[in-house]
Amino acid sequence: MFSRTPRWPCQTTCPGPGPGSYDLPRWPNLPRTPRTPRTPLLIPASVKLAGVKNLTETNPTLLTNKSIFKKSESDFAWTIESPVTKLGSGAVGTVLLGRCGACSAAIKFSKEARFNPEIMQEAHLLKGLHHPNIVRLLHFENAAGSAKAMLALELLGDNLLAIQENNKATEIDFWEAARSLLAAAKYIHGKMIAHTDLTASNVGARPSAYVWTLVVFDFDGAIQLEHADQRVERKPAKMLYWSPEAWANGSYSPLAEDIYSTGQTLQEIVAASTLSCRALVQFLDRMLCEEGRRLSAQEAFDIIWKMERGDAEWSRV
Repeated sequence: MFSRTPRWPCQTTCPGPGPGSYDLPRWPNLPRTPRTPRTPLLIPASVKLAGVKNLTETNPTLLTNKSIFKKSESDFAWTIESPVTKLGSGAVGTVLLGRCGACSAAIKFSKEARFNPEIMQEAHLLKGLHHPNIVRLLHFENAAGSAKAMLALELLGDNLLAIQENNKATEIDFWEAARSLLAAAKYIHGKMIAHTDLTASNVGARPSAYVWTLVVFDFDGAIQLEHADQRVERKPAKMLYWSPEAWANGSYSPLAEDIYSTGQTLQEIVAASTLSCRALVQFLDRMLCEEGRRLSAQEAFDIIWKMERGDAEWSRV
């Protein structure tokens, strides 16, 4: 009886199936469209870098023959230009002219074929630093089969020593140099990093930029601090730029030492260009005084900002 009862009564006559033969409508079996493969988003190395985890000096196999960047190997293929051009040399590494991908680069090698914690530390620090007055890291890896590290850095122009030989600084040039150096120092000090070697040989300019807009490089001697008041006993790199506290037997503040060496570097610009004004003398005096009275990077940067706004106390007269 119930098997003959229609699912719903048919109100009108239709040419379709009769009562009891109606079915619910179904979607037609359409052909399935193949999924389009996802295209990876390519991001420049200077914008987003892959992280380095668990960086320790006791792990010589860390990052061996691997890039810290998540891009194809061809984007970071590096070569040394021929003939070999030496750009610089220090206690830790040698810098040669080369290429990284399509860009000219400064290729920095560790001098010894062994695990080099200074080079690894420099790569680890530069990876997280993104500031217009700090050199950009393009690529980092260890040479295959050994622990000899390689850094590819952006290629800068002359360092400050060469800039001073070829250009006589005006007062405006001096304040631009001071602003750029203190902007870099304020940035790294905010991240609890002390450079410990902010000297004329480790400061340069980009080829296409204003020559006195300076860029800081050479972070192989930098120190990662735990807090702003931390003191260390390891001496800075260049004795010529040491503060009285660094000369004394004992500890000193590496953040305050950065300000002292920056003041020494700016004083060299003044001596080479025979500049003289009241504000300039006051400013350098606050950077080269004893550690207790010395300006911080933030305070020194704020003074330059006040002078640009015409503050009466620091007006250029």
